[in-house]
Formats: sequence, C-alpha cells, structure tokens
Amino acid sequence: MKISVRSHAVPKGSRRGTKLQSEDAFCHNDPNERPFIAAVADGHGDSKQNVSTSELAALVARMLCDRKILDVAALCDIIQETIEDDFAACKSGAVATRVLIDEGGFQVMCVGDVRLYRFIPEGEGDFEQITIDHHPGNPAECERLEPLLYHPQMNPKGKYLFFPIGSEHPTRIMGGSCAIMVTRSFGDPEMRPALISDPGVCFAPLDTNVRHVFALCSDGGADIVERAFVAARELSFASLEEFLHLVQIHTPPDPRDDVTILLIELTPDTP
Repeated sequence: MKISVRSHAVPKGSRRGTKLQSEDAFCHNDPNERPFIAAVADGHGDSKQNVSTSELAALVARMLCDRKILDVAALCDIIQETIEDDFAACKSGAVATRVLIDEGGFQVMCVGDVRLYRFIPEGEGDFEQITIDHHPGNPAECERLEPLLYHPQMNPKGKYLFFPIGSEHPTRIMGGSCAIMVTRSFGDPEMRPALISDPGVCFAPLDTNVRHVFALCSDGGADIVERAFVAARELSFASLEEFLHLVQIHTPPDPRDDVTILLIELTPDTP
C-alpha cells in the first residue's frame, strides 16, 4: 500500500495584511513509514495571544505524530500536561484529530471538531465523515456536561452553545454571551472542567486492494472538502493532484476561518 500526501493551508481573510498567523497546524511523518501518522490541530483564543495560540496548535500536531507513544489516551494526557507547563500564561486551546494508518486498517483519534473524511474513488464514488464532532449539539456531550450546570441553547445562527449557570470559572465571551463551541480540547485552562482532552477513538479495517482518499481538515476546511468531494463524484477518475485542485478552487478568496486540509491517498501495491 502506497501513501501520498498533499497539503492545502490558507489563513482566514482577516489575517491578510496583518502580522497575525494562522492558528491551524498540521504534521505527518514519512509516508513510507508504518504506521503512518498525520494530525491537524486548530487553535483558538484571544487575538492578542495569536502567536501563543499558533505555537500551541503546532505543539499539539507535532506531539500527536509521535510514533513512540501509541496509547492515545496516555498521549493526550502528556500533551495536556506539556501545555500546562509550557503555556502556563496562555489561555488559548486547540482541537485536533490524528489518523494512524498501517496495513491492518486505520485508527482515528479526535479531540474537538477537526474532521476526517474518506472517499473511495473507484468504489461507489461517495464519501463519509469518519469523526464525530465534540460540540454542544452532540447528545453524549450534553449528558456529560449536564452535571456541571451547563445547559444548551441556540443562537440566532443555529449554532449550539453552552451557557454556564453559577459557574465559578470565567468562560469565553462570544457575541456578548458566555459560551463554548466545542466540548473537548487541549489547553483552555479557563474552560475546565467543561472542556476535557479525553479523545474519541475508533478503528476500522482497510481494503488494501482499493484506492482511498482521506481528507483531514480543520473546521474551516470542512465545507471545502465536502464540496470538492461532491465535485469529484462527477469525474471518471480524480488523481490526488486533481483532488488538491478541487480543494483549491472551492476555497473562498477570503475564508472566514483558517483553512488547513491534508489529503492522504492510499493506493494498492502494484504486483
């Protein structure tokens, strides 16, 4: 099984012409190594801490690609402890997803809402979202947060938020309201215990006789990936470069959020 990788990263439009950096980060190891590991992290925080937020996200992505620690729960604990030590003065956080691929299948670890999609070009020509977002609209997350005196409401745009009731901890301000948009992340010292860094993990087998294309993306790239994959359905064959081109042409000129997309192609070994 051969693995090839292409990346697409665009900062959100409001960062252009400023010194602000993208708060997304990605990392992957050598595609010839097994297991192959790739990760995307999406940082968030006050714009005044933009550099720290970017560095925190980069740290998370790098550490998730550590091939020496394959126990994902232990790895997430180590990452959180490292952030608490190295970013003690930083109030920012980062969500992230990692995919590990070997000959037996692929393992996905998710903390937050960075998404992994899979497309089978020579199969049914369809795609699926592998990850489940950790956000206030997720019933399991609602159940977990209910004892913490948080309750869900919906803002005018239809996004779920959690508003604290009698919480002793300050919470992020969004649009004049106290709210959280994701329920799991790394960092975010002010948002705990509502936010945790416990990962969601799943494993699935891989048919190594079939070509696969995965897209690992920050939430700013999710709609772009879905539009690109829909467009790919109309092609009799889409190479990895053509998938990258579809992602590029479906990226708005001035994205409303940082966009980071890793395209990972798996092709069968030739006899």
